[in-house]
Amino acid sequence: MKLAFSKMHGLGNDFVIINNLELRHVFSADEISYLADRKFGIGCDQLLLIDPASDGVSDFFYRIYNSDGSIAGQCGNGARCFIRYVLERGLTDKTVIQLQTLGRVITGQRLADGEIEVDMGVPDFTPRALPFKHEPAIEYQLDFNGQTVQFAAL
Repeated sequence: MKLAFSKMHGLGNDFVIINNLELRHVFSADEISYLADRKFGIGCDQLLLIDPASDGVSDFFYRIYNSDGSIAGQCGNGARCFIRYVLERGLTDKTVIQLQTLGRVITGQRLADGEIEVDMGVPDFTPRALPFKHEPAIEYQLDFNGQTVQFAAL
């Protein structure tokens, strides 16, 4: 299969970006890890797919995969590259672009100086939002290396 892609960099991270709006290919973890492999593929930290939004609000679905093929929830540097890509390729004529992600809608825009700004929203560090299997509490205990450590999920 022929596959058009772009390679972009943002603050030390490199990304392969694929416009999947028409292709609509469902990439397997093996395909993603092959593309991300620096010796046999293109090589990247993350694969970013431009998919159609499904929430009825956003302009695009910003789909992010790590180099091992696993799904990533967010990446700010990737979001800036994603926004630049859709603007430079003329995929939208909007000045403020809304991106649907797995967890939330984020927005981005090109500033007057040409830089790309992304609003990632307010992070949610509540225990229910973190991959944490305990009920909400003020303090938790963890047995680690023969000692009991107390901590809080803030």
